[in-house]
Amino acid sequence: MKKFKSLMLAALASAALAAPSFADGHGGPNLGITGISGEVVYELQQSSTSPDEGDSITVMDAEVGDVNISFKSDLYTFYFERDDEGKGPDGLDNRIKIHPSMKSGDNYVKGVGELKGVFGGAGDYGDVYVEGGNQSVYVKAGTFGSTEYYGNGMGVSRASLGNKVDPDGVFENGEHLVIKDFKGIEVGINAGDIKFEVAVPWMNSDDSSTYALTEDGDSDGDGVSGETVASNITGVRPGIQFSAGDVSVKAIAYSLSIQKQNSDIDTLDKNRTGAQLVGSFNAGSATIGAFYSTATEKDGSADVTPTAGGANVTVALGSGQKVGASFDTANNGQDDAAEVTSTRFSASYQMPFFVEALSLKLGVGTSTESSDTDALAGSASSMEAEWAYSF
Repeated sequence: MKKFKSLMLAALASAALAAPSFADGHGGPNLGITGISGEVVYELQQSSTSPDEGDSITVMDAEVGDVNISFKSDLYTFYFERDDEGKGPDGLDNRIKIHPSMKSGDNYVKGVGELKGVFGGAGDYGDVYVEGGNQSVYVKAGTFGSTEYYGNGMGVSRASLGNKVDPDGVFENGEHLVIKDFKGIEVGINAGDIKFEVAVPWMNSDDSSTYALTEDGDSDGDGVSGETVASNITGVRPGIQFSAGDVSVKAIAYSLSIQKQNSDIDTLDKNRTGAQLVGSFNAGSATIGAFYSTATEKDGSADVTPTAGGANVTVALGSGQKVGASFDTANNGQDDAAEVTSTRFSASYQMPFFVEALSLKLGVGTSTESSDTDALAGSASSMEAEWAYSF
């Protein structure tokens, strides 16, 4: 059955490539391929770690980075991807996103349905939602990714001691402070220089086990303590964007309410809140940016409040060249001996490599991590050369 499904999808893709304008004379969307884009990345890396307690290690590596290609039409987009973070089987991913839409004057509606692992995968769903709106307001309902405002400059190479104490590692779901596996509704308002949005998750622990409650002892009497308890998850995630001339400010926050489905089971407290502020300013050929993030993650008696902040500058030199530098600091929010604070610096340079479609990026980075526990403290450095061909 899987082989038949793959053959059918391959046939459909071949037909789409061979039929550049199925809609000609029919008044419908163009089902043929109207655009192809992609990227191939290759990297040379070196990283060194020197913990206060333990061995100093230096690793050299040459590897393929992101490799992707997409085929676009008016109705759908095929994606074939291999990323350097190893997502999917062996880091491979393929998916199709169907995105029909309709307009009437200033009003529009669209639907998005994404199927992952079409060729040889499990066929899981990605984003699936409907959206309607106009130039001033929109309403979106379904499964879709959270808004992402985080930015930290070029950062071709950033060093790490491996403790995951950085703006990405200290937060439960990464530096963007997303609500994992979000399902719900979002309303947005465009008021010119200011844009607002409010997202309300409407989920349960089958949708996102990250937020499932834990049984307090053996309250259900089945002889097993500390089991995961079926839970309902809702809350609010407001966001605001402001831009005027060369200044841009973005802010997002969230607060989740997690409730047990079975009122007769005793559970440990669980709480999730967070906030993030991101700003940038254009000064001639330079762009200066900064961010600050904070969260509270409470699970029973464990209560951590990770924080991160940083600043960066990127300067365009002309002829496709630019340089950048960034600084950030993060704290894992743990208590006493488990607390770790990191400080990182990075410097980057980018230039065309013979032609504009091929770019060469060079970067170096350093990191210092401090803690009362020697095994969690130390320093690290890194450097990287990256070639990226975009088409």
